[in-house]
Amino acid sequence: AIIPNDFEYCDEDADGYGVFDLTELDAEITGPLSNLIISYHETQTEAFNNVNPIVGDYSNIVAYQQTIFVRIEDTTITTPCYRYIDFKLIVNDVPQIELDPEPLEVCDDDTDGIAVFDLSLSDTEILNGLNPLDFEITYYETFVDAELKQNELVTPLTFTNTTPTAQTIFVRVENRLTECFKAIALPLIVNPLPVIVQPDPLELCDDSVADQKTEFDLTDKNMEITNSDGSLEVVYYTTQTDAENASNAIADPTAYTNTAIGAAAANPQTLHVRVTDLDT
Repeated sequence: AIIPNDFEYCDEDADGYGVFDLTELDAEITGPLSNLIISYHETQTEAFNNVNPIVGDYSNIVAYQQTIFVRIEDTTITTPCYRYIDFKLIVNDVPQIELDPEPLEVCDDDTDGIAVFDLSLSDTEILNGLNPLDFEITYYETFVDAELKQNELVTPLTFTNTTPTAQTIFVRVENRLTECFKAIALPLIVNPLPVIVQPDPLELCDDSVADQKTEFDLTDKNMEITNSDGSLEVVYYTTQTDAENASNAIADPTAYTNTAIGAAAANPQTLHVRVTDLDT
């Protein structure tokens, strides 16, 4: 008889217990021989005495690691000679990851519903506190591919969705040591940019000091710019660069005095508006 490798099981609920079909080891134990009778037992004494053989699927009674004893008899020999071997049942936890990660969302700059995603941005959430050095994370377009570990996405840091607006990809998290894995869905969403209106100029008469400067309430243009959409946030800036970077916003847009910026005169002055959809 051949001593089999330890029998390993990937445990979904990580409680240290699993269900084993011990007969899967028969061929490994007998090798090319067809004249051997095999029985499995919980204790060495039971194997020696040929009592209480394990029949059917077996649930281990010792968490995570348990020794099973095997009795082997040669049916072609009339003398009652037996061989005894043992092996271990080993239960490995399936990675206990976040099963329902937040969607990855990006903004659609050209209204085609297609954008570039860095799929790794969800890794920390998905690992749910697990050490990233212990696990391999790979990405797939179908659940079947993730289960079979085939057709892996080769550029997950710059993945372009193939289904406009929304697509689901699948993430496989595999323990590097035990090869136990879990595959989950990760939604991708491409959000449209806010729909806004180019406002008319904001005009006031000069104040008592005839210097072409006066105080404006810029928020008077909020409703016009957003077309009365209350989900949009309006922030004002003196330069386009600041508006693009969301930096150096005008501190009090309700009391802003026009001013010269660089070589540009104070009157008229062009301001720049950043509109953000607070829902996305």
